[in-house]
Amino acid sequence: MTASNPVSSISSSGSSPKAPTVGQRRVAIVGATGMEGGYALRHALDTPSVGTVTAIARRTLGISHSKLKEVLHRDFSDCSPLAESLSGRDAAVFCLGAYTGSVET
Repeated sequence: MTASNPVSSISSSGSSPKAPTVGQRRVAIVGATGMEGGYALRHALDTPSVGTVTAIARRTLGISHSKLKEVLHRDFSDCSPLAESLSGRDAAVFCLGAYTGSVET
């Protein structure tokens, strides 16, 4: 990643993810390295009707899957560089947040 390019796309499988077949959905998950985002990611990867999953996160996921494309994005105060990564998706799941270590009820 360079200062002039705040978005760095990497593919976990080492090549471009396969194109979805007819009827399969294209899903983007923002915050896929967190607890909730990780659940959403695993569910999307395991769902046959999902053809491609674009995971947008601050750090790499450390997994490889033929449906998965990772996009590293460090500065979520400016999401304009993500327009291309988010366009053409059938659904986007926003799981970005900060875990505080406690839950209030």
